[in-house]
Amino acid sequence: MLQSFPAVDHASNSLIMRLFSVLLILVGLVLLMWGASTSESLTASVVEFFKEVPHQHGMWLIVGGLGATVAGAFGLFQRRGQFRA
Repeated sequence: MLQSFPAVDHASNSLIMRLFSVLLILVGLVLLMWGASTSESLTASVVEFFKEVPHQHGMWLIVGGLGATVAGAFGLFQRRGQFRA
């Protein structure tokens, strides 16, 4: 026999999505701060001096942080399939 799972009402689904969006924003901000500190570290300066190219790790952390922050903000302001400005 198949078991049916209880339906999740719209209010709890909305709360879960908001919590996930806030978590995504917080993770994005942490990645941004980590990327900024990594790109200005002594190791990054030494790599840039000898290889004459910017250190990629800090850049990718910043790009990932921006993406996570934007996705979280979009999810936070989205309501019932429509974007709420």
